[in-house]
Amino acid sequence: MTPHLRLGVNIDHVATIRNARGGDHPDPWRAVQVVEAAGGDGITVHLREDRRHIRDGDLDTLMANTTLPINLEMAATEEMMAIALRHKPHAACIVPEKREERTTEGGLDAAGLHNQLAPMVTRLTDAGIRVSLFIEPDARQIDAAIQLRAPVVELHTGRYAHCEGEERATELRRIADAVDKYNIPTVKVTGGQRIDLLGVKKEDLPAVWKDIGMPSGHAYAKALRTVKTCVGSEWCRFGTQDSTQMGKDLERAMWRMYAPHKVKFAVSGCPRNCAEAGIKDVGIIGVDSGWEMYVAGNGGIKTEVAHFFVKLKTPEEVLEYTGAFCQLYREEGWYLERTVHYVNRVGLDYVKRKILDDAAGRQALWERLQFALDGEPDPWFEHSQAQVDLRQFTPVAMLKPIPA
Repeated sequence: MTPHLRLGVNIDHVATIRNARGGDHPDPWRAVQVVEAAGGDGITVHLREDRRHIRDGDLDTLMANTTLPINLEMAATEEMMAIALRHKPHAACIVPEKREERTTEGGLDAAGLHNQLAPMVTRLTDAGIRVSLFIEPDARQIDAAIQLRAPVVELHTGRYAHCEGEERATELRRIADAVDKYNIPTVKVTGGQRIDLLGVKKEDLPAVWKDIGMPSGHAYAKALRTVKTCVGSEWCRFGTQDSTQMGKDLERAMWRMYAPHKVKFAVSGCPRNCAEAGIKDVGIIGVDSGWEMYVAGNGGIKTEVAHFFVKLKTPEEVLEYTGAFCQLYREEGWYLERTVHYVNRVGLDYVKRKILDDAAGRQALWERLQFALDGEPDPWFEHSQAQVDLRQFTPVAMLKPIPA
């Protein structure tokens, strides 16, 4: 029998918005009613020391009126212990709490706080409250939770969610290990900021991809090739915008995008333009007010400077406008026609009318691109779905000549 998945809804930030606006709306109790009507299985609230989210009156209202189980997130303090024991919610999750954080950041140190937490867990359990501990996904912390007799743990996944895979030392080590294992003769960082492994034996390619365990990216396909970035505001004193993150967001959104010809992006964090965004199919340059977008540049045999297209304020706009331009090119460009030649053929004013002047059309183009890329298989790992014939990697047998 398939286990029933239960949906609990955290309504803290309904209260956060209300508190920021002043007054009574939006109302957390109304949010609970919506969850009840939709068939939700529980409500989570975090009564913080500074009451920036849920307030005491909100908790009173919820406990008196809803039949849904309440999971009270709480700091390991005597004040919160008294509140939990008075209300007796279905569950209490003990979390770390720092006044300067916007929301809970990091897990509880269950191992280091054993002596403080042990009596709290016992008192809550004796009151009939199911106890959980919000901890890091670390074996030491899980062992500590077991020692504390906490029946439930919640894992803090922030570190996983924010890890930048291409920068992690473990992934660089995987590349180095594959180089050693398969005797790859040359490793090169390219002008497009890719790591090239050159001289791999063809029959080793599937095993190399498997051992490296990350998307290889398109080196020769008619597709998005590279997204070049400078270090941006994170590391450069001249940077006005986080070009590195913007480049990652663009590549992750569109790396599976096929096109009439190769496509290259670049993102520079300031007008000094170290990423050479002015000669790319799409170039993004950070400025004080946000971003400038350039299109239809070319750094090949005949260098073509990209056209200034539009000023944008947010990264979300950069994604939408870039995606819309690429989808228009995908739909109307001729096979083997670069963006520079496509724009020269139809005219820059035409492209502006389709994207800048027609908001609904622009959004539709962006949505069509996202629809096209949704479920696009990864040819390096999903061979059958991507129709990759693995027989091409099998060496041809060397036949011995037949004696005369």
